[in-house]
Amino acid sequence: GSPTTETGHKPDEHPQVPIDVEPFWMGKFEVTQAEYRTYMECYQIFRADQRKRRTELTREEMIDAVTAPTPIYSPDVVYEFGDADNEPATFMSHYAARQYSKWISLLTRQNFRLPTEFEWEYAARAGSKSAYFCGNDRRQLGRYAWFSWNSNEEYHPVGMKLPNPWGLHDIYGNVAEMTLNTYAPDAYARMKPGQQVFAPITWPEERHNEVVRGGSWDSRSKDLRSAARSRTDANWMAADPNLPRSAWWFTEEEAACIGFRLVRPLKSVKRSVLETQWNGGPQAEDADESQANGRGVYGVVDRNLASELRKKRGLKELKRRRSEAQKAKRPGQGQERK
Repeated sequence: GSPTTETGHKPDEHPQVPIDVEPFWMGKFEVTQAEYRTYMECYQIFRADQRKRRTELTREEMIDAVTAPTPIYSPDVVYEFGDADNEPATFMSHYAARQYSKWISLLTRQNFRLPTEFEWEYAARAGSKSAYFCGNDRRQLGRYAWFSWNSNEEYHPVGMKLPNPWGLHDIYGNVAEMTLNTYAPDAYARMKPGQQVFAPITWPEERHNEVVRGGSWDSRSKDLRSAARSRTDANWMAADPNLPRSAWWFTEEEAACIGFRLVRPLKSVKRSVLETQWNGGPQAEDADESQANGRGVYGVVDRNLASELRKKRGLKELKRRRSEAQKAKRPGQGQERK
């Protein structure tokens, strides 16, 4: 939280409360387009596997299953600001971000998830108590963050700005980052000093009401503060022309400001706890409904999937090289003709 004297302070950042945070690793960068596209490729693989099976996954198989994101409805909107491999992934729903964390966890046999908002703030502060990790002078932010003052109204490749003292790039700005927590304006008032970091987390009955941190390329400097809180919005799905709506994508342009990064706890976590972090909340029910209506697909994450993804990536790279070679052979390519 923040003191009432901090410039930009809002009531939902008060009172300040000390929280116990277990050790964890955090991604140096926000999840990129290239990383998320690999996850998206699972959709076609799972579909093909489903056609071969002609049966649903067994209960045992569902333990290591994830839902793959449906194809993007409006690429011209989603990729309005670009889709370069090193740019941050955007427009995914909170549920999709959590499924990504489950997918990469099962693929690597590690435990990845979204951070809690308390872990996020702890990492963003990097030991500081000021409004920003670089002090209270907002004029310093241009060295560390893309925001409304310098972004040219678009996100940028990750890692172009200086990191915070703990080595995290774009922790402020570029794209705001989703956390596990449900948003509540009085969340801190209900907490007890020294409370464990997971104790305050509750899954909402309503959909799309999760805490978002860090501000984005479209944010003002006060919204980049370490204590600043924002939230997801159900209206970000309003433009979806298809029914039932997809559980995987936000579709309004505001979602171009939202992405995420992952954490990995130092201590091992029970699988039942991880399942709540990956699948908890009513959005999982939406995914099941979408799946039943042909708007999604479940698949098993195992060694075969890793092999399929490598094969798919290799074929795409081969096609790209062939295409470039053919262009190079065409007479007059890239030259003016008389």
